[in-house]
Amino acid sequence: MNEPKAIGHSPAGVIEAIPGLQDRTKAIYWRQVNGEWQPTRPLPADATGREQYLAKGFRLSDPTKEPEQAEAATDSEKESLYAELAELRAKLAQAQTPKGKKVKTQP
Repeated sequence: MNEPKAIGHSPAGVIEAIPGLQDRTKAIYWRQVNGEWQPTRPLPADATGREQYLAKGFRLSDPTKEPEQAEAATDSEKESLYAELAELRAKLAQAQTPKGKKVKTQP
């Protein structure tokens, strides 16, 4: 039987190599080259790597194939969330006021 290869020792015991374990998570980003969006080779996709590449203008998906309706859906979703937030604020203000006092609600 093959025993796992020891790569080090710690106070907790032997540190063994795990087959198939990658050092960092990888992802394919999209970048603009000569006005055209092209995929990259797999690049680091952990939190640090992702922030680094997104700050440089890379994208997680092909921007030319993103649906244009997504922005409209986001706007309508925002409006419904703002309405729900206003309703919840009004309920909270009503619950916090002493009986007999009226509360001004903002539009």
